[in-house]
Amino acid sequence: KFITELKELRLKEQSPHVVQSIISLIMGMKFFRVKMYPVEDFEASFQFMQ
Repeated sequence: KFITELKELRLKEQSPHVVQSIISLIMGMKFFRVKMYPVEDFEASFQFMQ
């Protein structure tokens, strides 16, 4: 989901709003925690990042 959102934003015309959206998306990732256990949670975390 993260990569998909970032790609979609990069395809749009550069405007202050789009730039701010990209910055917000990237800054929001610092709060994302990857769960390693159980395996299902790890897979879900990995799928979110794609």
